[in-house]
Amino acid sequence: MADIERKKTEISAVSHVLYSVFFTAMLFFAAILQCSDITFFGIVPDFTFAAVCAVGFIAGERYGGIFGIFGGLLIWALGSSGISLSPILF
Repeated sequence: MADIERKKTEISAVSHVLYSVFFTAMLFFAAILQCSDITFFGIVPDFTFAAVCAVGFIAGERYGGIFGIFGGLLIWALGSSGISLSPILF
């Protein structure tokens, strides 16, 4: 009985790959949207931070941390003109 319950909570290797591919595509899309000139009432929305939070809530803190660093580096590479704290903040 314990073996059946353990299998329900385990994520297979294919699921890890699918999670990673989907979250990476979502993070790239959010970073591109954030670095464009889209504003709502003069405010630039932080799409990447919302995407990183979503990854952390859905997949757990390990994925959230990895994608947070990756998202911060991506925002720094796409939209920053100098030294930025984005990789640390995300």
